Amino acid sequence: MEMMMAGTEGMERMIQGVKVNERYIELLGKMQRFRDQGERMYALALNLMVQYKRQEAARWLKRMRDLGEELGFLGLECRAFQGLGQLANEEGRHEAAAELLRNALAAAPLDENENGISELNVLTDLLDTLFKLNAVDEAAPLLPRFEAAAKALSGRMGGHRCPFELISLYWSAKLHEVL
Repeated sequence: MEMMMAGTEGMERMIQGVKVNERYIELLGKMQRFRDQGERMYALALNLMVQYKRQEAARWLKRMRDLGEELGFLGLECRAFQGLGQLANEEGRHEAAAELLRNALAAAPLDENENGISELNVLTDLLDTLFKLNAVDEAAPLLPRFEAAAKALSGRMGGHRCPFELISLYWSAKLHEVL
């Protein structure tokens, strides 16, 4: 019984957090802090995704995409397209997910906030989706790009191997398994 109460209290806090975030997002817009506003929209959308409120999450991701597009913040567009692609994948709409993730991948190298990790995250989601669709011909040329981006990230980490290098081995094995 005690655990059930704690779970209910946790959910109540999440719901209150959504309301606070919505007010904060509007305030950031009034203050013309649009990049911060977009980042807060993303955080809110992720929170809603965890709560399985997919339509609400999609609404915030679309607002974020529109904001990024309007102001030229490619990082916001990238994360919005990726989030929308993840939602489409969860709903089993893999063709739509692939298209959204292709859009995210186009913006990822131009993400002004990241050091290559956006590209790797999007490539991970896109490769997963392409394998679900058995689109091996489209997935195969993305593997060298993934490996190069993973090695570049490792180089920026002082030569330490990043987890994405191991993930690239998984994708290579997956490709050979399919062929």
